[in-house]
Amino acid sequence: MTQKRPDIIHDQVDGVISQTWLNTMLPSRQAFVRRLFSVFIREEPKRVENLKDAIQNEDIERIRYFAHSLKGAAATLGCEAVQKACLEIESAAKQNDLANAPKLLEKLELEMDRVYRAMEHLIQGME
Repeated sequence: MTQKRPDIIHDQVDGVISQTWLNTMLPSRQAFVRRLFSVFIREEPKRVENLKDAIQNEDIERIRYFAHSLKGAAATLGCEAVQKACLEIESAAKQNDLANAPKLLEKLELEMDRVYRAMEHLIQGME
């Protein structure tokens, strides 16, 4: 298996995943990263749908739960924009202020799409 240079990969993912995270993980742990990304791509859309449902139903506790758990998953994988979007949703829920929740969810969904594409691209590059 050919190791990909992190600077080349950075150009391909356009900063969607932290360069520091990629530099730390990819040189020696490509198979592990491939598994992490595959699980994220498979599982996280369900969590986003659950969050969307919670927002539509104005269920504060579920919003906090799903935003918090997705924030953690994103942080673990260096997905800083997703982490930030989740923090904004979680903070709004903690303040019982859901007026902007649909816009914040839209922002999160856009960032998640970017992450999914970047991860898929990286997975293909590691095969």
